[in-house]
Amino acid sequence: MAVTLGLVLAFRKSDNLAAAYGIAVSATMLMTSALLFIAMREVWQWSLAASAAVAGAFLIVDARLPVEHAQNRRGGLRSVDGLAILV
Repeated sequence: MAVTLGLVLAFRKSDNLAAAYGIAVSATMLMTSALLFIAMREVWQWSLAASAAVAGAFLIVDARLPVEHAQNRRGGLRSVDGLAILV
């Protein structure tokens, strides 16, 4: 409970907490894509080219999201607009 109160006092507004949550989720997605590359190479014995192509597609999108969240304190609205352009 003390940690929860400390977080509330540190972030002061729910918007700040939402932005931090967005950064955390985006960073988790980025790490998952990197681990996917390792799994494709080590566990599934994929070639370097195939692993890089598949994981690279995810990494391109995932690497952009934490930057967007860090620059945009409103959360992920700008990121969603940017992803719509990519798709």
